[in-house]
Amino acid sequence: MQAAETLTRGRDSYERQAGFVCGGVLIEDVVEAADGLVIRRDTHIRRPQSVFSFGPDYIHRVRHDPAQGVSLSIHAYTPASADALDYDVQPDGTVRALGRPDQVVGIASS
Repeated sequence: MQAAETLTRGRDSYERQAGFVCGGVLIEDVVEAADGLVIRRDTHIRRPQSVFSFGPDYIHRVRHDPAQGVSLSIHAYTPASADALDYDVQPDGTVRALGRPDQVVGIASS
């Protein structure tokens, strides 16, 4: 996920970003942050074969609903993303960058 810290480092350099749900039902949790604080939360249900797009300041986590089976999605970034970060939303509403998803240990994901 892209974290608020990433966003303040130059708004990422993505020009276009898109997702495609190949199969299953994808649940997308979205947070909007300003100055490192969550100001809005949203959840989107993405159905199979659906396409969605988002901008460089989009912070999201995707998961599947176990009752619906496994979901598979493709997320494409142009130019290519090399610095996406995982994040944690603290109880007080602050967004804390944890590091790249492949480097984060001890964070449960759905």
